[in-house]
Amino acid sequence: MLAYLRKNVTSLGRINLTIDDMVSDCGYVPDSHPNKTNDSFKNLLQNLIDGKYLACNCDITKVNRNKMFTLELTSDKEHNLFYSDTSFVLLSIAEFDKITKCKSKINKAVLLAVYLSIKQYITIDGTVPDSYSKVAYPSKYGIQKRLGISSKTTVEKAIQKLVELHMLYEYVGGYYLDSQDLFEPTNNGYALSEKEINGAENALKQYYHVDKIYKYNEIDVERLKYPNMK
Repeated sequence: MLAYLRKNVTSLGRINLTIDDMVSDCGYVPDSHPNKTNDSFKNLLQNLIDGKYLACNCDITKVNRNKMFTLELTSDKEHNLFYSDTSFVLLSIAEFDKITKCKSKINKAVLLAVYLSIKQYITIDGTVPDSYSKVAYPSKYGIQKRLGISSKTTVEKAIQKLVELHMLYEYVGGYYLDSQDLFEPTNNGYALSEKEINGAENALKQYYHVDKIYKYNEIDVERLKYPNMK
């Protein structure tokens, strides 16, 4: 929802909208029944109003689903929704639209969260040399725990969808030999372009301090450190 507000804010700090428009533009189907989607968005807006981040020209809890109303950003820095003096992950309007408008059974908020969670580990801001591999390799379990997602399968499905959308490029990892001469699984590698994903294998070698990443058909399964993780 914050991405929607940022996308639609005017130079005067105002957002003109309807509840249905906002819900639709965020990738959901409007539903004005009690305690359904529209009410969830109204409650989120009300929390921002109560926190003095936004002002509204009407009672947000009672506004009709198709009635145009206006939100206004608070001008002071302490309550500015879009000011930050710490590092953050950039989400472009094009990225927001691509995710929220795609056809998917996966919750759009989950797709956005997984995308930004991975993107934050990819260095793309020009602070490192071009020769540096812009590849991230966070574990799916780690993503699941950081975002509070119920299952790793949901994370895997979200990544698969992001790959289908060509928003992420994935290098499927393999195995490396650890200090006990056992084969341990690596994480997968992720990049924002096809060009960058070509450097994923070398990035994983550097990360695990090994000379070779093995595929499953290259290993001795009797030496798997975690036999159930194939």
